[in-house]
Amino acid sequence: MDEKALDEGGAQNVQTPNNLPPRPPSLIERDAEIQRVSSALLDPNIPSVSIVRDGGMRGVGKTALALETAYRLLDENAFPGGVCWLNCRDTDSDLEAVLRTLHKTFDLVPIPSPIEATRRYLASHSCLLIFDNYEAVEQSMEILAFVIGLPERTKALIVSKVDIQFRGVAIRLEAPTDSQMSTLLSFIKTDTWDASRRVVDTHPELLTPAAVQLFDQLIEDARSRGDDNAVRVFDEHRA
Repeated sequence: MDEKALDEGGAQNVQTPNNLPPRPPSLIERDAEIQRVSSALLDPNIPSVSIVRDGGMRGVGKTALALETAYRLLDENAFPGGVCWLNCRDTDSDLEAVLRTLHKTFDLVPIPSPIEATRRYLASHSCLLIFDNYEAVEQSMEILAFVIGLPERTKALIVSKVDIQFRGVAIRLEAPTDSQMSTLLSFIKTDTWDASRRVVDTHPELLTPAAVQLFDQLIEDARSRGDDNAVRVFDEHRA
């Protein structure tokens, strides 16, 4: 499959295959971390990059950070062979499922076999594979061997709530402080507009981009738990 296609005028029009989920809200306060992840992924001496939490609550924005990084690299055509998003907790929980998603995303033909076709493509194309919720498959020796054995031209971005030991670089995200969480929860617990306004007047930091990001983290955490009610409450207060 060609990495570039010709448009009607004969110029090269970059077509990067990908299956990325919808782009997350703007991560204004995460630019430095996004740059760290991007730089590490583009370093030819680093085979993989892990995004993990550094203690605290689960929802520290790991998935959103990885997704925004992937979109920026996609915009730059940094991995012209393609960018594939793998959800290890849901659709991609074993190697067979991982290969199926890779074949669908990169439009591969499983000849002579699914694994061999995948290896050949990843060895001859510059690709980025993102393994979200990797902690769900950390006991899978097949997936571990697949990640460790990725060809040099293909990079792995590992997103996990636990520290996974891979040969590469780990980016640790700090959890919100107790003070930040206390302020946010006092705002969420208000039951009238006037009460909410008083909390905001006392804590103007609730109107900053950092507060919006914290709400996004809480929403991500609630979604990962399947808590639709919490998602609704956090989303209402975020707005």
